[in-house]
Amino acid sequence: MITIDCTPVRVLLDKENLANNIDLLRDTTDRLLEETAEISDTAELGEVVDLMRNLNELRRQLNEVLEAQ
Repeated sequence: MITIDCTPVRVLLDKENLANNIDLLRDTTDRLLEETAEISDTAELGEVVDLMRNLNELRRQLNEVLEAQ
């Protein structure tokens, strides 16, 4: 397992650490997507979908930071 320093400055200033955090966000979103198939409660499904949207937006923004470095 990869150990990631998650202090905000370290995440944003270290390219490798930032890339690792982006990968972690992608893996988390993928896992959530797999698990949504088993959710039958529509309220819970809506919460998971909102969470996935937020994670994707965060990943998009972090990719922009990575590309700007």
